[in-house]
Amino acid sequence: MIVKQHTALYTNLDIEYNQAMSGKYEDLSVTDCWVNLPSQIVDYVNGKCIAGIKNNKISGFWRPMICFGSDSFQKEQIKRLYNICCNICYQDYLIDGNLSVISKYLLAKGYEVKPYYTQIIDLTKSVEELHSDLRKSYKSLINKHRVYNCSVKPLKTLHLELKGNTRPDSTWDIQEQMIIAKQAFCLASGAITQLTMIPDAAILVYYNEHCAYYASASAKIDSHHLIWAAILKAKELGIKSFEIGQQIYDGTEKEKGISNFKTGWGGQTKMRLDLRKNK
Repeated sequence: MIVKQHTALYTNLDIEYNQAMSGKYEDLSVTDCWVNLPSQIVDYVNGKCIAGIKNNKISGFWRPMICFGSDSFQKEQIKRLYNICCNICYQDYLIDGNLSVISKYLLAKGYEVKPYYTQIIDLTKSVEELHSDLRKSYKSLINKHRVYNCSVKPLKTLHLELKGNTRPDSTWDIQEQMIIAKQAFCLASGAITQLTMIPDAAILVYYNEHCAYYASASAKIDSHHLIWAAILKAKELGIKSFEIGQQIYDGTEKEKGISNFKTGWGGQTKMRLDLRKNK
């Protein structure tokens, strides 16, 4: 529960997906929880550290390592991990605007820090407010096509057609498991025949009861309608926030253009911190 309050990432299936993409890690994760004995049912998760090690580097299984919980829990975990390997990639979510105990520990060790910006939409707003927050040019584009709930197959079809076979087949199977487990949903638009859908655009969103995360998309046409539909679906599911993705201000023109596109959906730019060992 403690991770779900902050992100839709780092589920068991997301970690399995990450390892399918990047190789096997040794799991160093720890969960601190109250347990109802003798049933062994977890009653309350007090702290969660998600970390894995590969090639003498600790991360969060391809993503940055994360850790939530009390100061004492975080202090215990970072000391444990640092003793295993001093090369750590960590992301601080800056809970309540504060540096975490882990950030302070790594900064004292000479780690370098870089801000990570991400655009997050507040889904507690009404649909009318969300629509009002859209960039004016988007408003004429969001209802042009009918959108369908679907499996991951339309996204895979478009990805293979437009980008080629850039991912292991197992990653698509894992994302389909996410949809079945209600940890993700996929939306698509396109022509419907008696036998199948011929997709022209598709989007995949990870989610839990608190957060949604725009994971990936492929499209042969303008995809504004799909992103808006995904935002509305997440709101209908009772989700409180929709993370549209990273904001890059000092990158290439393409990266800055993508960031500008994301800000057009409204929301606020939130900052986290990435900490890495100083080379």
